[in-house]
Amino acid sequence: MSKKLILVTLLLFTLAVTLGSAKTLVERSIFLTEKDNQPVAISKEEFYQTDTGYLYTIDFIMMTEVLGQISTMRQYLEIELNHDGAIVSAWDNRNVNGFETYSTIEIDYSQAQPLVTVILNEQGLAHTETYQLEPGQKVYYPDTTLDMVVASDGLIPGNKYDFLFFEDSGFRLEPGSYVIGDPGDFEIAGKRFTGHHIEFHIQGMVVDLYTDQTGRMIYSTSPAMPSLVSRRVNEEELPELGAFSIDLTTKGANIYIARPYRAVRSRITVSNLLYNAVNLEDNRQKIIEQKQVNGKTEVLLEIKKDSRTHQGKYKLPITNAELDVFLKGDYYIDPTSLEIQRLAAQILQGETDAWRSVAKLTNWVFNYLDSGLTVAPKTTAQILAEPVGNCKEYAILFASLAKAAGIPTRVAEGFRYSSGFWFGHMWNEVWIGEWIAVDPSHGQLAPDALLVKLNDNSTVTGAMLQTASEILNVEIAIRLVDSYFRRPKAVLETGVSGQTFTNEDFAFSITIPEQWSFAQVATESFLTQPDNQLANIAVELAFLVPGYDLSKLMDQQLQGAALALPDSTFYGPEQVSTRVIDGHKALTANWVLVYEGLILYQEIVLLSIDDMYYSIVFTVPAMYYELFADSFEQALDSIRIHW
Repeated sequence: MSKKLILVTLLLFTLAVTLGSAKTLVERSIFLTEKDNQPVAISKEEFYQTDTGYLYTIDFIMMTEVLGQISTMRQYLEIELNHDGAIVSAWDNRNVNGFETYSTIEIDYSQAQPLVTVILNEQGLAHTETYQLEPGQKVYYPDTTLDMVVASDGLIPGNKYDFLFFEDSGFRLEPGSYVIGDPGDFEIAGKRFTGHHIEFHIQGMVVDLYTDQTGRMIYSTSPAMPSLVSRRVNEEELPELGAFSIDLTTKGANIYIARPYRAVRSRITVSNLLYNAVNLEDNRQKIIEQKQVNGKTEVLLEIKKDSRTHQGKYKLPITNAELDVFLKGDYYIDPTSLEIQRLAAQILQGETDAWRSVAKLTNWVFNYLDSGLTVAPKTTAQILAEPVGNCKEYAILFASLAKAAGIPTRVAEGFRYSSGFWFGHMWNEVWIGEWIAVDPSHGQLAPDALLVKLNDNSTVTGAMLQTASEILNVEIAIRLVDSYFRRPKAVLETGVSGQTFTNEDFAFSITIPEQWSFAQVATESFLTQPDNQLANIAVELAFLVPGYDLSKLMDQQLQGAALALPDSTFYGPEQVSTRVIDGHKALTANWVLVYEGLILYQEIVLLSIDDMYYSIVFTVPAMYYELFADSFEQALDSIRIHW
């Protein structure tokens, strides 16, 4: 498991061939990587024997959080080995936040000096590199080579083995070695076991590998990052780890939608489906066309925002013997706990109308939880103890409260569109005469038309297992989107004109002071500096979940600022206050960063209107604050919101 640990370590530090011959499965392994006991990556690895040697495959998915942003990566790697365990070829497909790269390596050992050919293909641009090895030299892969050493020599303390390795995190060749340590009793991440310690050296790094007494890898970690541990897991742990299928899946969209939460109708093609493993229809999503393509199903869906009211249809509790299963709990959802029942009663305050109760519970869960990185789902008790989570935790808590109130509830899985990508997502459906979709993580009683359902289930574990393969392999293409628009009061043209930056989508304009100029400009952001470059103002416009608490967004911005320079000292803010920007209430805060002896002053202003937010950040060395404070105020006073 050494390679996976190295790859995750490098990503965290910096952020971050189809064979014709027959093959026989030799071993299947699953490794989980945890940081501070929280899962961040999972690797499914298979080792086959073939007519020409061996085939090793890795399906690796990872999530990490950097400066408040979640980064996801999916990698699929195939390596063909000869009978000696040396690499003959490898094919790699990597998707990072929706951007794909393809890489191959071919090694020709028939020449006196073996020839290595590497092709890197990124966004359609291919780059080829060739290397010539020393006579008789071979290239090996770290994970498979240790197995070869153990099979050949066993585990002899003190033995050192040197190899030229293929390191796929950078797709290059690197010398490395294994040093076999003494057997003994060890404790890793609170687990005690008897086995062997092996040091793996590569790229100036040391990775500590731990095997059982037979040489089978069970743990790996690194002195450079002791909080990061990879461990072998078994099949029984897969239901919980199925959450990776949701959270770690990011797919680039075929078109960009500027106002996703305003989508009222869409037509979307979903392809590469195993049709008997999905349930595509609900109160808002219908199948228009369906066909078979290469043995897989392709479906054209029409999705409409369903804004009907269901008020007055049912009183609580809803009793129906056929729906009893949807009132029960599971490992994650717990409607029977006294705290959940007390909370449900407190939130509803005697409300008995089912639909009004759903609205109250959705709004409460949306405002109660703080968004944060979780990969393995939390149980209801864990959520109440620490109200931080992503879509899974919102869905679990809502289901617990709704079921406690007597509302049949299930969980749904699929994809939600945001900022040019499709993200794996979980939400809920409630039964009020029919199954109705609600999304508590977005505060939506009537989810927008860019939420695509693949499946639903009465339990969280069932939903994750049922949808796992589909959510990883499915392809989505937007064919049509209808949205409601709010037109600006004035005719605006996006771009820069003189000293003024304008964006039509956000009905926003700002004029920078004289003696200042635009250093970097994009459609929805810019950086401006004075002529002497001693300060800067950065402006970013983005879409936000409607109704999102701006104070939570400010907290996230402050946390990101504290993490931006990990070696700095962060002071503040003393308080978060309010001010008025063109008639709209905004939040503002300021703080000081001390970095390598330089004292930096920063001030941030955040404004939110409907599903949009506007961020303006002023940065200046503290000693020059008085020189530029008026310029920042002048820029803020020039802001116009043209709704």
